[in-house]
Amino acid sequence: MRIAVFNQFYWPDQAATSQLLTDLTRQLAQDGHEVIVICGAPGYAGTDSEGRPPVTIRSSPSLPFSRGAVSRLASYFSYLTSAAWRTLMLGRVDVVITMTTPPMLSLLGNLAKTLHGAHHVVWEMDMYPEIGIDVGMFQPRSLLTRTLLTIAHRSRNYADTVWVLGDCMRQRILSAGCAPDRVQVHENWSYADLYSGPVASSTDRLKLLYSGNLGLSHDVATLQGGLVALRHDPRILVQIAGGGSKRASLETFVRDQHLSNVEFLPYCAKRDLGRVLSSADIGLVTLQNGCEGAVVPSKVYGLMACGRPVLFIGPERATPATVIRRFNCGWRVECGDVDGLTELLTLLAGRPDLVQEAGARARAAFLEHYDCDRAVKRLSQSLEECVTEQTPRVISSGHEQAERASALLSTHSNR
Repeated sequence: MRIAVFNQFYWPDQAATSQLLTDLTRQLAQDGHEVIVICGAPGYAGTDSEGRPPVTIRSSPSLPFSRGAVSRLASYFSYLTSAAWRTLMLGRVDVVITMTTPPMLSLLGNLAKTLHGAHHVVWEMDMYPEIGIDVGMFQPRSLLTRTLLTIAHRSRNYADTVWVLGDCMRQRILSAGCAPDRVQVHENWSYADLYSGPVASSTDRLKLLYSGNLGLSHDVATLQGGLVALRHDPRILVQIAGGGSKRASLETFVRDQHLSNVEFLPYCAKRDLGRVLSSADIGLVTLQNGCEGAVVPSKVYGLMACGRPVLFIGPERATPATVIRRFNCGWRVECGDVDGLTELLTLLAGRPDLVQEAGARARAAFLEHYDCDRAVKRLSQSLEECVTEQTPRVISSGHEQAERASALLSTHSNR
């Protein structure tokens, strides 16, 4: 098959979507497909030291990406404009895959479907504009918000297949009116070679690590309450590695409260990820109530790859909570439950055996369900099934429990 893939970030950029897309395109090329990637220039988060993927990379001119609101919108718009020209000149393709950086990128996939007879797959990383509504950036009933929602819903409905990252995202997209037979759950993944051994048995200090972006969709208030409540317990240390809009406010809070049980670390490059994650006893993941489905935290899989249990502060219906329940590989605390968080950490600080056992279960579950090799092969197979009009498997929660779709995915008559 001839496959075109659209995303602003791609190899050698180390943005999360770039890494996932690079993994998938390597597998597609290995399976004998011709792959064309339409991306922007690198510049989000460092560069990937691995070899160049065996695909055709067509870099579309765009303004540099920046985290400021205006400059970010300008970067998004410039990439969309140049990528639209690439779409017009694309020629015949069998499949087009669009991710969600920038938002509304699926419009180009639908353009390619109309012009070139391609089977269009939307690979949802985050739901826009829903996430903007959830974190209070958009007013739910404003004209702008309703317009963006209408465009997003119609774009998904016009696509042939929608890949989502968890059951919570699937339910949210279905509630927006997307046809159930078009939506497939494919969770994200990580890498088996991150593992550097089991959690060390120690009662000296329980180290919790939050690694990655700490943004508007992440719960910080519950963590702050727990840090204050445990400020005099020398057995517990929380480390924050990475950036995001809420990191600065958390640093200010820690400084103002004179807390000594928190450390801030720099952004972790991909080559150092295994070492950094393995240095902790427990991985910390958070999500605000109401954001489930619009955002699916992928930090869980790297922690499981390292054999580290997960402490999730967030809603029960979110995918991290589902993974923890299914594999008994960590613990969940409801947003706002400071007492519950404090009691749990106090218990775990004196019971390293519980941490070790949960970490071992996390590693075993990762190897069976979330390793990169398994995950990208499932995606490649699913793509082939869609295009050849075979009944696709709806893969739920990262495992291969097959569920018959209610109807064949719609395809173009001229494909």
